[in-house]
Amino acid sequence: MKKLPIILSVLLLSSCGENVTKIEGKENVCQEKYKDKKLEVTGVLFIPSSFVTTGRMNMLLKIEGTDQKILASFSRGKENNKMEELPDNFSEKDIVIRDKIGGIITVADTVRARGEMIATDSNWCQMNVDEIEKYVELQKKSISL
Repeated sequence: MKKLPIILSVLLLSSCGENVTKIEGKENVCQEKYKDKKLEVTGVLFIPSSFVTTGRMNMLLKIEGTDQKILASFSRGKENNKMEELPDNFSEKDIVIRDKIGGIITVADTVRARGEMIATDSNWCQMNVDEIEKYVELQKKSISL
């Protein structure tokens, strides 16, 4: 009988996951109401016009179905959900981001990203990406279900 309260506690804790707002359609993610909130967005990764690294690596993410572009900021590293550090005089082929299961994401891939919006101004809109996955992989999962 002691197992029942423990199992219920684990189930209750696991159901209390992070509150993530899924953005779909033409919703503007660069609104004050989303600042400091966890969002899930789908879009295409692009190289920004310049790289400024302050402990994080940045890419542009064009939000699906809109003209919106946000700065997608990644932790550096070779682990899942991180972007590898770039060499001097890098090219597009040097850009490597690992998804949540360790797969490689590159420039122009369509992705689904989750993270906290740390800036939502129209001049500076940025998400610190916690989790990323290729959108193609998501479509394959849906088809196989």
